[in-house]
Amino acid sequence: MRVFQVEGGPGWINSDRFDISAKAGSATTSDQLRRMLRTLLADRFQLALQREMRELNVFALTINRDGPKLKESVSHSSEPERGVRISGIGRLTGIAASSSQLAEALSDVTLNGSSIVNRPVLDKTGLTGLYDFTLSWLPDPGQVGNAAGQGEGASIFTALVEQLGLKLEAQKGPVEILVIDHVEKPSEN
Repeated sequence: MRVFQVEGGPGWINSDRFDISAKAGSATTSDQLRRMLRTLLADRFQLALQREMRELNVFALTINRDGPKLKESVSHSSEPERGVRISGIGRLTGIAASSSQLAEALSDVTLNGSSIVNRPVLDKTGLTGLYDFTLSWLPDPGQVGNAAGQGEGASIFTALVEQLGLKLEAQKGPVEILVIDHVEKPSEN
């Protein structure tokens, strides 16, 4: 969840930090770990929240008028490195990645604490395949310090069109929000 997807709670939730040490068994799945974390937060912080869907400003990832320029993946979907990864400043690499994974990466990836596109990206391409790609762009000033905005390169919006045949369209769309009903600072151990 990104900051704008969390609503409510006292001011200290944006400034105070806590160290939590916890151990799980070696055969614990990621779903089990998420459930354990939810239980830990409910117990230690008395956290109570609810999920809501809200209409917010989003970007829709769509196919550009000239069609997609994505290359079908030659990787096997069982390979552990599949998906979309940051492969450098202003660079995403997809290995056996879906368009929804690209949209998720564009929504979530930050450079120096600043989001790439500053709002959720929803996959509206209709593409169902898995693709291999590299997307390179020139980050905005402030995303990576003084070097950003200097030199040659396209914005993320232009790079998507030119390199992948996809585009981002500003729209309103459904976004999941976490509403904090109650939270307390934890007691000392």
